[in-house]
Amino acid sequence: MKNTLRKLTALGLSLLLLGSTAALAEPTTVTGTATGMGEVQVELKLDDGKIVDATVDVSNETPGYGLDHAEDFVQQLLDTQSAEIDGVSGCTITTNAVKTAAAQALAQAGITAEAKPMVPGVYVGSAMGAKSQIKVAVEVSEDAILNVWPLECNDTAVFSENAVKTVSQEIVDRQSLEVDVYSGATLTSNATMLAAAKAMEQAGADTVAWRKPLSTERVQGEDVDVDVLVIGGGTSGLTAAISAKTDSQLGLTDSGLKVLVVERNSFAGGDMSYSGGYVATPSGNPLSAATGVELSPEDVTRDMLALNPAASEFASEVLSLKVWSAGPATITGLMNRGFHMTVEDAKVVSLNGHPMTAAFTQDPVTGYRCGDEWWDAMTGAPYEGSTLQHAAEDAGVEIRLNTEATGLIIEDNVCLGATVQDRTSTYTIHARKVILATGYAGWDKESVEMFYPELSNVTGANNPGNHSDAQKWMVAMGGETVYYPESNYIVPVYNPVLRDNYEFGWIFQKGHTVWVNSKAERFFDESSILNMGLTDIGAQLCKLEDGQAWMIFDSNNTDCVRFADELIGYGVAWSASSVEELAEKTGLPADALRTTLETYNAACASGKDEAFSTPADFMMPVSGETLYAARIVPGSTASVAVTLYCDDDMTITKTQGGQRIENLIGAGGVVGNMVPVAGFGAHVYEALASGTLAGEMARTALIQ
Repeated sequence: MKNTLRKLTALGLSLLLLGSTAALAEPTTVTGTATGMGEVQVELKLDDGKIVDATVDVSNETPGYGLDHAEDFVQQLLDTQSAEIDGVSGCTITTNAVKTAAAQALAQAGITAEAKPMVPGVYVGSAMGAKSQIKVAVEVSEDAILNVWPLECNDTAVFSENAVKTVSQEIVDRQSLEVDVYSGATLTSNATMLAAAKAMEQAGADTVAWRKPLSTERVQGEDVDVDVLVIGGGTSGLTAAISAKTDSQLGLTDSGLKVLVVERNSFAGGDMSYSGGYVATPSGNPLSAATGVELSPEDVTRDMLALNPAASEFASEVLSLKVWSAGPATITGLMNRGFHMTVEDAKVVSLNGHPMTAAFTQDPVTGYRCGDEWWDAMTGAPYEGSTLQHAAEDAGVEIRLNTEATGLIIEDNVCLGATVQDRTSTYTIHARKVILATGYAGWDKESVEMFYPELSNVTGANNPGNHSDAQKWMVAMGGETVYYPESNYIVPVYNPVLRDNYEFGWIFQKGHTVWVNSKAERFFDESSILNMGLTDIGAQLCKLEDGQAWMIFDSNNTDCVRFADELIGYGVAWSASSVEELAEKTGLPADALRTTLETYNAACASGKDEAFSTPADFMMPVSGETLYAARIVPGSTASVAVTLYCDDDMTITKTQGGQRIENLIGAGGVVGNMVPVAGFGAHVYEALASGTLAGEMARTALIQ
């Protein structure tokens, strides 16, 4: 694998002059940053207006989005002597970020591309987003962007559609191809900017000249006073806010309290918007009444603890029973407020051998219901997240999006509020009660290094909302966190977006492919995946030094070939006419790959696999006219259960049963004392119910 940070010096190269406003008399170093999958930084050393040295840091990117291509970007910057590089095929998001960062760096030195006149008209451009091509139309005059219209977006419903609309408008407002991303929809946002750039190129624009640096300076804003501050606008946070603003039934009562939610993303709903849309509904609500299957809070608490015996060391059955007891009123109250579930969504499932009711939500546009197919898991949930946001707003809750809590205000073990920042200002929110609802730990680089470095090769998939805010604050306060590794759900994925919830994801188990590691060596009996769960395959991948594997197959493997073009389009698979060409495209060692395939094909012919005893009826030779490789990495499709301790009244404590932080209440994934849940949306039900209980704790304490 190539290094993620690579410096190349261009001394001795024949350098081209830059188009610039001024040549530099003295050598200087300039830097620029932009957002790809994560932050991308470009550092350029200039001498007499020429790039003589370059560093590209893409260490925050991920496989398939530029992590492995730093030296390619560096060489292109040196060769072109410009920010307008060709980039790397299949890494358009990172390529665009490198271009933008390089343009910003050059602008610091007074070197800017001249804006060429454009041919007025309307042009259409497209770029790959998270799951689909994002297409926009751009109307330009000779020297201005007049309009940008979204034409097509089939990424995740609701928030991705909002991302395209928001970014399109900001391109016009800022007259720039570099605008703020719609937080939580980075891929869609970047694809919208890139699609607009491609449209403008057709008009003759030099798009480097249209990449204006974003200002990162924030002014001091006015402080705010509220009764209840909820940090985190996800499932538990929004429900907690509704409960604090209304009553224990989430009814029509107005508590009279001023309730404010701050959410770092550009949308509310949290990880629910990325989840499968399953919601457990055990008892006492219209859904369980529709199936006639009721499972009491006592039964659920007992069964969950039986499924998670390791949790007995830290879990509070008293608190879990309180939370599950709040569930019936929660589901009924939210449905009455328009939460996106209907009685038609109810199904009977099994929990530890007991029947239980769960909702499998429906897409209101297409009528498609998650769980209708054997491979799907992703429909319905975005609508749940958006309707939960609307329910909170209708109840009178104020929600501030793109607003990040940067720290808690704690004095003498009493929480008095939080410091926050939005895109333009920083300020303080003073609160009588603070509800922490920032969720489980996240997959940002700092969280991995701090809490679970052993999972450094695991890719966070479909859970961009969590950044371990509460957990990091607790560590900074000298407190402790709860890590429950048994709850980790690590499965094979193609990249942070493409996972097992697509039909082509299931060729992990049904493809009859050859699996090799980064050394192009087989590492297990591939037929064993027929009897493995996805988490077992994930465990196999975690054992690899870099966590990367490749499924190799050929044009005779019809089960896999039917998905090949789609995977190639996503930049996670490659095709070739020879082993050498396939090795070059994937970065695998050619000699080792040839030896592995020759040995494997010989085993297919003899019907006996000496290396791993793979049955002959599973093995398929790889010798067809076209060869394919699809890269697989271990991915976590759920957040990691690193949580905080709390008392049975949900007040956060620094240690188990230790010092309380008064006025600070936990909800959802923040609360580590609840019995960990499993199966068919039980975690969503617990998040909703714990939110109701947390809001009630805050409300009753303030209006006694």
